[in-house]
Order: sequence, then C-alpha cells, then structure tokens
Amino acid sequence: MKTCTKCKIPKPATEFDKKGKGLATYCKTCRKAMVNGHYQKNKDYYKDKARTRDESERQKYSDYKQSLSCADCGLSFKDKPYLCDFHHDRDDKEINPAQAIRYGFRRFLKEAKKCTPLCANCHRERHNAPIA
Repeated sequence: MKTCTKCKIPKPATEFDKKGKGLATYCKTCRKAMVNGHYQKNKDYYKDKARTRDESERQKYSDYKQSLSCADCGLSFKDKPYLCDFHHDRDDKEINPAQAIRYGFRRFLKEAKKCTPLCANCHRERHNAPIA
C-alpha cells in the first residue's frame, strides 16, 4: 500500500505509475485530474504546438515529394508535389504512405521507400493495365 500525496488515500501500488525505479507520488486518478486541468488551462498552447508540428510534418512530406519524379514518364514533382502517387510494387505494404504521414515523417518515409513514385496518370495506367 502507498498513500497518494495529493488525495492522502492509501492505495495499492498498482494505482501508481512507475517513476524511475520507484512509484509516482500521485495516484493515477489524481495525476489524470492534474494533467486534464493543466490542459484545460493551457489549451491554446497545446493546440498551437500541435498545429506547428503538423505544419512541419506536412512541409517535410511536400519537400520529399518535390525531390522525386515519375518513374514511368519522368514528370518532375518539383512544382506539383500533389501529382505524386506512391505505387507499391511488392507485397510488403504495411500502410498506405498517405496514411503513414499521420504517424510521423519517419513512418511515412519507411513506407514510401518501398514504393515507386508515379504521377497520378501513370499510376492509374498501371492499375488499369490489361490482364493477360
């Protein structure tokens, strides 16, 4: 048993998060209330921080696409990164690169490296090629 320093109620050790080699001083319930309260008081800060991070991730994504060109027709995506599609040639697809960006640029890059960059037209051509 351990007593929470916030609510002063003795609780089992499972009610406390680990901190270093020991346990946190606040129980999980009190800590959650404290974190939620801090967020409510500083909501604008957290939203601005998330917005800045998202813009930074989107810029990395766009810069990467601008460095590529279509593998089939050679169209450069320098001025039009929105035309770049990623075609999975192999069966090792974990997630669509467009969805992977939600999990960070590193995850996107890992998945994009498995793909062939194609312009939107060439990508559609590959998927609609006649079946022999």
